[in-house]
Parts: sequence; structure tokens; C-alpha cells
Amino acid sequence: EFLKADKSLLDLGYVDSTQYTDKASSITLGLNWYPNEMVRFMLNYYHIKFDDSIAVSGERIDNEDAVLTRFELVF
Repeated sequence: EFLKADKSLLDLGYVDSTQYTDKASSITLGLNWYPNEMVRFMLNYYHIKFDDSIAVSGERIDNEDAVLTRFELVF
């Protein structure tokens, strides 16, 4: 998968616009649990590796990890 973002996003101030990378690789691992036909729990782990380190809030990072959860109820 590829994500192409407009460089004007850098103007929002989340990343130092002089120190950014134009490529990143990621891996996602997911787990779904269906305790019954109306309920689903989801857990996703994301690991993102930047080709060049970036500056975020004054700190240099070259990778990022995230864990996201979701609960779904069908009625």
C-alpha cells in the first residue's frame, strides 16, 4: 500500500518541515474475537519504520508503534 500526502500537511506543525522523510514501511498484525454473532472485538498492532528519521516535538524518531482497539455491536 502507498499513501501520498500533500506537503502542505507539514504546515500544521506536527513535524518539523525541514526534517521529514518521504518513505516509510509498515507492518500490521490484527486479532479479531467473536464471542457471539452480535459482538466483535478487534486489536491491531502497527509498526512503522521511516526511511529517514524525523523530528517530532524536538525529538528524532525513526520508527513508531501503535495499538488500536475497536468494539463492534450489531443489533
